[in-house]
Amino acid sequence: MSKIYNETEMGMMVTLDHNTGELQAVYFHIRPGKASRVEEMADGRVFVNYNSKGQLLGVEMLAPCSIRVFDRITTGESLVNRGRIRRFMKDSVPRKMVAT
Repeated sequence: MSKIYNETEMGMMVTLDHNTGELQAVYFHIRPGKASRVEEMADGRVFVNYNSKGQLLGVEMLAPCSIRVFDRITTGESLVNRGRIRRFMKDSVPRKMVAT
């Protein structure tokens, strides 16, 4: 029996304004590593960090955008990781960060 290697260590961090409690940003941590490339998406609302091998490290959301951006972000992942990462982000994103 083969074993599927899990290379992700997913987590999420939310940044709030200390005075108002208003949501400012959400960061989805996908795997450890040093970012060597940052890609801007959704008209500057989302920034995606990749390592030197092109692997997804994290996603920073600064403003509401379409949840479909998660599908575009994960296209380079293996099929196993792609589904897990998409589900994690879609299930975890605060409602205020999703454009209707």
